[in-house]
Amino acid sequence: GDKVYLNLGINKTTPGDKIDISTRLSPIERDYYYHDVTVTVFEIPADYEITYLPTKKSALWPEFGCTTSYEVKDGRIFFVRELYSNHLYLNRDRFETWNGFIQELGAINNQTITLSVKH
Repeated sequence: GDKVYLNLGINKTTPGDKIDISTRLSPIERDYYYHDVTVTVFEIPADYEITYLPTKKSALWPEFGCTTSYEVKDGRIFFVRELYSNHLYLNRDRFETWNGFIQELGAINNQTITLSVKH
């Protein structure tokens, strides 16, 4: 067709998984500091134009978070994803917040750009 859908979030790394709140009673120990920045650059083909570019997204809490941004420059799309986790123990009272973060991270990771053939 005339459209291409592109996901530049090729690094789907997460600092952990969803927590089963019904069975997990004790805090979860993690690496104290996790910080990952991924930059992906995509060259836009000459016969295509961007018809949809996602907006900047953020899911931020004191203990963990993620931001993404897109920039178009010199015929290329620059996608930056920054992910952090800065807690040693995740206490039970933060499990639901953590699960919400992991769910939001999934939505962030699935953002797509739309390119269309120039007419």
